[in-house]
Amino acid sequence: MPSRRCRPLWFVWDPAGIVIACFAWIILSSLLFAVLSSISQWVGLLSLMGMTEALWFMGLFCMILWCHITVLTTNPGTVPSKLRGILPSSDEEEDVEEVEEEMPLQQYEQWEDDGSLLIYCDECEIYRPSRAMHCHTCERCIVLQDHHCPWVNNCIGIGNHKAFLLLLLYATAASLQGALLVMLQYAMCSRGKYSCGMQTDQFPGRLGGWILAAAAVFGLFCSLMLAMELFNIYQDPIFTQIASQLAARRGGDKSTSTMERHLSVVCGTDGMRASWFFPPPERRALHDATGLESGQGRTLAVPEHCMAVRLTTSNYQPHLHHLGVRFMDGKAVGTRPEDDAPVGPVKTILDENQLFDSTDTQPTDEDDDENNQELDRVKNKRLSSGATVTSTDGEERDRVRERALQDAHRLAVAQSPSTNRFRRAVTVAVPSKGLVPSTDVDQRDDDSSDDSEDTPSSLRFTRSKSWAGCPHRDAALEAIENRQVRFRFSTAASARETVREMYSHRLREFPEDVHMKASMEMQIGSVWRQMKVEVDRDGVNCQRVSLFRKKNKEFQIVKDDLLAAELEDGSKANVVVHYMLPGRGKEHKRLMRRHRTVTMRFTDEATAAKLVSSIQQFVKWMARVPVDVARRIKVVVNPHSGRRRGRKVWEHWKPLLELANVQCDVEETEYSGHARDIGAQFDLSKKYEAIVFVGGDGTVNEFMNGVFSREESVWRTLVATTPVSLICAGTDNAFGKGVGTPTHASSVYCVIKRKIRPLDVMTCQASNEDGTTRLEFACTGVSYGIGSDIAVESEATRWLGVHRYLYLKVKRGLFAPHKHEAKISYVLSDNTPVDENGEQILRTYYEMMNERAEDQHHVERCSIYDANAEPEERMWKGDAEAIFHPASEVKYAGQWESFSSEVTSVGGSNVYFETKYAHPSDGNMDLIYSRKGNVAQTAEIAVRYLSNTFLKSELVGYHKVKAMVIEPIVEDVLNVDGEVFAGPGPFRMEVVPQLLCVLSEK
Repeated sequence: MPSRRCRPLWFVWDPAGIVIACFAWIILSSLLFAVLSSISQWVGLLSLMGMTEALWFMGLFCMILWCHITVLTTNPGTVPSKLRGILPSSDEEEDVEEVEEEMPLQQYEQWEDDGSLLIYCDECEIYRPSRAMHCHTCERCIVLQDHHCPWVNNCIGIGNHKAFLLLLLYATAASLQGALLVMLQYAMCSRGKYSCGMQTDQFPGRLGGWILAAAAVFGLFCSLMLAMELFNIYQDPIFTQIASQLAARRGGDKSTSTMERHLSVVCGTDGMRASWFFPPPERRALHDATGLESGQGRTLAVPEHCMAVRLTTSNYQPHLHHLGVRFMDGKAVGTRPEDDAPVGPVKTILDENQLFDSTDTQPTDEDDDENNQELDRVKNKRLSSGATVTSTDGEERDRVRERALQDAHRLAVAQSPSTNRFRRAVTVAVPSKGLVPSTDVDQRDDDSSDDSEDTPSSLRFTRSKSWAGCPHRDAALEAIENRQVRFRFSTAASARETVREMYSHRLREFPEDVHMKASMEMQIGSVWRQMKVEVDRDGVNCQRVSLFRKKNKEFQIVKDDLLAAELEDGSKANVVVHYMLPGRGKEHKRLMRRHRTVTMRFTDEATAAKLVSSIQQFVKWMARVPVDVARRIKVVVNPHSGRRRGRKVWEHWKPLLELANVQCDVEETEYSGHARDIGAQFDLSKKYEAIVFVGGDGTVNEFMNGVFSREESVWRTLVATTPVSLICAGTDNAFGKGVGTPTHASSVYCVIKRKIRPLDVMTCQASNEDGTTRLEFACTGVSYGIGSDIAVESEATRWLGVHRYLYLKVKRGLFAPHKHEAKISYVLSDNTPVDENGEQILRTYYEMMNERAEDQHHVERCSIYDANAEPEERMWKGDAEAIFHPASEVKYAGQWESFSSEVTSVGGSNVYFETKYAHPSDGNMDLIYSRKGNVAQTAEIAVRYLSNTFLKSELVGYHKVKAMVIEPIVEDVLNVDGEVFAGPGPFRMEVVPQLLCVLSEK
């Protein structure tokens, strides 16, 4: 972005925008003339009152004009074309064009809003920061783009946002003055104090009426726009991040409020100043916040804990053609070393433009010599940004990096088995903290030579059992899982989804016969439009070609939303495509999938059948299912749960599963405890890919208790190979809300797409009167106190439906509480970080969802479709002592903490429901308790509960624990997944990490 002293004029040549901007000037000029004429007719322009009114309005008019011209002629913050330096060199442009013809580049959603990730824009053909968005009117990427405003014929971005806010502010003030002028004139003329030049009963007349109408419309519009802009600035987390960066660089923050800090980012100052009310922007601070000075984005810094690894990609797999790199410490392509230095000294700075070519699938001695020469040249090179190459380890550093380059070709996630042509090799950085002591290279080569020559290289890489033979491979996999290396053409929204994509490629290459292009008519509303449909790696793209504009996308179903396709009844040339869109909103709201269909009409039946076949193969490949294997699931329907809607719910969603070629073996529960018997007799030889329950939370609980009554080898295999899902037909859906399937649609979506993830399970033990013990297993949580009362009384209030839980909470919490006194003992988690005061640092699931995804590899390797896995590998590997002997006094001797008190509620949960910091598979249960207080304290907690701030109460405690014991003073019961778990106590509970696999999008 150019400096302010040499800032050229910026103008967008958009005919519609130019006309609207000129129309805005005409309206402003007419309003000025009308106001001055009204003042002249009323009190005269030369009078003191008239001159004051006229000068004030003229001042506002000049400020409006100044702001409007500034917004119109100021660069809104376009991404510099200097970032083209990251694109391939000129000798590779032909290859890039070849790939783009096969699959057009797209814009993908960023994972983090920290500004460190660069996203490729196919329209501008540059890399842009994650904070930038592409504007199709300006045809440029704009940093911190708010919107494109036709009234100013320009985008509103980081460069002119302040001027736009001032334009709205002064326009609102001018409109308010115009309205007040008319009302004041009417009031004074009606009293006869001044001559109005017209009859009072005819007031305000045409001129006054025009002023009043214009002032009302413009004032309302501008005030609403201003309020909306200020609200967006206040609640946008991007401004919070930039403000924190600016405060860190300046050594402190002088702002006193959140709004002032955010407005300081927009206005480009440190705190509130007089320059806030004048349009010219102060850009020094904004440039520091975005790191988009000229010449940036050309270097890749390798922190001390990282090493350089060369990834080689093939044009046969265009989804790996571009690589984007991001480090967890904020150091990435596009940032400046002097501004965002990584923790510790920088070892090496590599030029991203140094691209290597290879024509072999294995490195040769000549390649190694060339790599060594290139490394020496890069090490001694001084980059344009002024950063120099430093060394802290000397020969040790060079040895590690050279061995990394030698092993880089073993990263077969970027290697194609059908061709030896490699188009590019890009040097990226991966963490080296997990490297084991290196062994002899020849020995590693011998280990890898055991594979058959006919086996695809990607399968040889991932199916090799000598995981320690190539330590750099493990580092690369860890980098991919932790989102430190991002594949350019990967649309995975999380680290777990990235691992699932890796295993899709591991099972087999992307089916090339899926690709197809055809002409068709699509039904959009009630209109049929002539369009072209294309099925590729991204999903289904439908485009309309016009002679008067470029080829643009009209409709797209991304691959992650695609479910199934079928021929329409009565017409074999019509195809109905089924897909599910994410929910509206962020985080847990996105999990509420929405089922949609679209109808396509083809000219011939063969093309329609080809589209159906392509979509079915696509979905099957993404589900990691072999092409020649039929999918089967076990469905258990509980027709008596909840409001007895189980059978009806299943009949509604069964056709969609059948469209996805999923065979369903259905069994209905006939008596209480039947689900437990199903778990005890489940047939593993039938190789069901999942078991789906249509019922309530108690149905899953019964099944789990039946599973663990079997032999150890059987239940270890069952819980590892057969994931569980619940299509809720009960009163509440605690299981679905907790694991990430809050609606029926989201549950069916996860079944079709095979979104498997591990889930921690809590085991609960109580004593019988004869001295023996009994066990229950909780998938969502346990509770004592009000939760116990709800479990006991919920059957009597079933007629209230889901509202019975709220009714019982209010009844037993406020109006008719029972006394619950107990001793609570717990063992704190050993994998939760603590601060300097020893207090646990609690974070929500979405704040750390990509940090603990390494267990997804074990889940995928336990798949029933993996023909290379040994039977002992498809088993749960955990310790069974926590299952059958929970919360052992001997096991946790010396680690117990306890307190005795009268409590209103004690809960332990491993999923998000009312424990906001719960994680489904972090190996902990979240203990939350509330002590008994006086009337005022109880009322305070009730109010805080409604506003979701009850954790701030002094009576409430929240801890991450591994085990817990509840010893009631008086015999009481426990609520386990909504069911009554009778005493007597003590009740011993322990979390069993990753005991169960569930189908969830989380």
